[in-house]
Amino acid sequence: MWKPMNLVSTICIRRVQIRPTILRCFLGIPELEGMIPCYINVGNKIEDLGEDENGDSHGKLHLFFLDDNSFGSSVLGHGLENGGMLKYAALDIVFPNSSTSDNHQIEKNDFLLINNYPNPFKNSTNIYFEISKQRQKDSKLEIFNIKGQCVKEFSLSQNQNSVIWDAKDNHGKNLGSGIYFAKIQNGKTDYIHKMIFLK
Repeated sequence: MWKPMNLVSTICIRRVQIRPTILRCFLGIPELEGMIPCYINVGNKIEDLGEDENGDSHGKLHLFFLDDNSFGSSVLGHGLENGGMLKYAALDIVFPNSSTSDNHQIEKNDFLLINNYPNPFKNSTNIYFEISKQRQKDSKLEIFNIKGQCVKEFSLSQNQNSVIWDAKDNHGKNLGSGIYFAKIQNGKTDYIHKMIFLK
């Protein structure tokens, strides 16, 4: 039986099957059928629901979001003015029972830490991370907006452990205030960190 833990830590565990790589993935979830989830605010803990008859652990992820009526509502945008509704959802997440074979063991070298300071930030933020040397050459850092669009990409060099992001996109254009996600792909595993940009 597992205990509730910080969501970022949970995402960073290799065998946990949570991969919010692109937030558009919320569009295919049955609990959100027929909705257009925008400005998703994910709870910081996963509630422990215990194990099922197969030994798989279940957790509940709580989130609030705007159910947009037109894919156009935006804090700074010019979408249709037909609004949306603030909603709550709780998603059931299954953590498959892990095998004790060597193929399913979490290796020390697969762990990665990612954070940023300051957070929230105004002009720029230092995104720092730890990547195992074995995986470093395959890693890259991407910044996603709340709509799941990749707005900035960094190539990581050998022994690099931080990047300063100035809240600009790949074309040097200033981005708007909001929630952004830093993602590092380390081998087959994605690590996600939430950042808040305030102008």
